[in-house]
Amino acid sequence: MKKFSFNHFILKLLAVALLASCEAVFVPDPIDPRLPKYTEDGNDVAGALVDGDIWKNYYKNLFFTSYYLLQIEAYQPDSLIMFFEGSIQEEPVTFEFHLKGFQIFSFNDLSNLHNKKIFLDGTIQKALYKKWDAEMHTTSAFDNGTGQLYVKNVAFYDSSTRATISGTFGFTVTDSLGLPVEISYGRFDYKVSDSSNFGYYEGNER
Repeated sequence: MKKFSFNHFILKLLAVALLASCEAVFVPDPIDPRLPKYTEDGNDVAGALVDGDIWKNYYKNLFFTSYYLLQIEAYQPDSLIMFFEGSIQEEPVTFEFHLKGFQIFSFNDLSNLHNKKIFLDGTIQKALYKKWDAEMHTTSAFDNGTGQLYVKNVAFYDSSTRATISGTFGFTVTDSLGLPVEISYGRFDYKVSDSSNFGYYEGNER
C-alpha cells in the first residue's frame, strides 16, 4: 500500500512546476557533441547511444510541452527503480534500472548509492529497455538487460532535502527477434528532491 496524502501530492505538484520553470544545461561532450558531457552539477540531462543512434532525455518548460526528469521509486522490503525517460528520433524510449539490496528506505539513504559500480546481471540487478512501436501503437519492453550502472556521485544540499545524482551506464538487451540492442556511453546528471521525484512505497515494486 502506498503512503499518500493530498497535501503531499500538492507539494510534489508545486515542486515539479518549480523545477520545470528552470532550464536544463546541455554541455556537449568533447568527443561526441551529440551527447551531454559527464558532469556532476545537477544539469538535468542524460544521453546515450542505442545501436549508434542518439537517445536523449529532454527537458522543456512545463507550460509549453512535456519534460522528463529522473524518477526514483523505493519499495519494501528493499528494492529500487530508477526511471530514465527520453527519445530516439522523437520516439519515446525509456530505460529502467531495477536494483535490490541497497537499503533505500528514505531520501537520505540515496547516499548508499554513492560511488557504486553495479553489475547488471539481468536477474537481481537488471536494466529494462522500453520503446514505443508506432505501427502497433504499443510499448515493447525487454527486461533482460545486462551490463553496468555506475552511480559516481550523490551529493546533498539544502539541509539534505535535495541532491544531485550523476553517473554512467551501459547495457545490452535482446529484442523480440533475438537480436542484441546495445546501449552504450550512457551518462546522467540530475537534481532530485524528496518532494518531487523520489518516493518510498510500502509493498512490492510495481
